[in-house]
Amino acid sequence: MAADLDAYIVSDILYWSLTDGGPFHHRYPQLTLGGLLLTQAKLRHLGARLLPREQTDLAQTERQIADIHSRWLANWKKKAGREIGVRLNAWARTAQERNADDYPGAVLQRVMLELLLTDVSDDPATAPHRTRLATLDTLLRNRFDRGPFALDADLEPAFSPKPYWFLYGRPASSG
Repeated sequence: MAADLDAYIVSDILYWSLTDGGPFHHRYPQLTLGGLLLTQAKLRHLGARLLPREQTDLAQTERQIADIHSRWLANWKKKAGREIGVRLNAWARTAQERNADDYPGAVLQRVMLELLLTDVSDDPATAPHRTRLATLDTLLRNRFDRGPFALDADLEPAFSPKPYWFLYGRPASSG
């Protein structure tokens, strides 16, 4: 993902097909900022389990991403804003649905929204998105049953209950 980030951030493309044949090429065939931020969060959590060489590679990749982020900040914010809008539309369907069977997969939209909005928290252009998300969160909270962590249990320490409350349970199914 980091190898394509420079070209991706200056393009108009929101879902970028990865050019590298690396480990994520087939599993995550498209790069988005939300996907990148989610992958970073997972890798940071799992970093202690990495071999020293892998930890060095991860630190180098983090620096590369931070450099691109600072060099292309206006492009980054613009692309993040577009992605937030798209992910909000997808999340709206989940927040309003009565069937919770696919929640563990669908909630990744909400995780990426949290990561994106945190990343561009100083951007006033995200205010309408934040308002819409708060409305969707209220809808979900009204029918949310607290319960087990919705994703792989190994990732639970990476996503604390305070900002990621929606990962600790699922919507109640309507009978």
